[in-house]
Amino acid sequence: MPENGSKRVSRRRMLAGASAAGAGALAAVVAAPTPAEASWGNPVLQGTVNDAGPYSTTLTSQANVATLVVNNTVTSGGAGFAVQASAALGDAVTASSGGVGGNGVRGSASNTGGNGVVGAASGTATAGVAAVANTNSNLALDVHGKARFSRSGVVTVLQGATSAVVSTLVVSAATCALANCQAAVGLAVAAAVPDAAAGTLTIVLTGKAPAGGVRVFWMLAEIP
Repeated sequence: MPENGSKRVSRRRMLAGASAAGAGALAAVVAAPTPAEASWGNPVLQGTVNDAGPYSTTLTSQANVATLVVNNTVTSGGAGFAVQASAALGDAVTASSGGVGGNGVRGSASNTGGNGVVGAASGTATAGVAAVANTNSNLALDVHGKARFSRSGVVTVLQGATSAVVSTLVVSAATCALANCQAAVGLAVAAAVPDAAAGTLTIVLTGKAPAGGVRVFWMLAEIP
């Protein structure tokens, strides 16, 4: 009898322990953080979506280094972004500097073929990068060093010819052309005529090109 009673007691204790363990596990599951979205008023959660609702989030620092540092260290599987911003209305990113000689935005690239800052336009009547001077004393664009334009080049007017045609160009009704001889041969460019329908630029000299031809630099630009 005592032996049977001990078995009954042990079985009761075992069942009670199992119940307690199950309750503890359930409590742990309930208390454990889940990858749900963080809503406004809550701490920012990494690895998930955070929603500030109608409020903004401000990060302030008095450090002599960057207030916020974001690094993307991916090395394979395609290029990754360190920061991505979008806006349904207005500007996705605004930057300003109040310090003397400071810059609103600074971009640098140390990799081969990279660019410090890239601007792309995909909409109608948009610009990849807009340079604006707020007053007549300000500079809209200040370039230090070399500049390269894809809608430019050099064409050779062959010996005995008075003109040359550059084809396969993007030309519109607002396109204007600049052209200049690259050697002193007693001739000049009489006209540089863009043709929007044909997508061409015709360079016309003031006379026939001498032996060896005449190299002419050209560049296209859009008028407002």
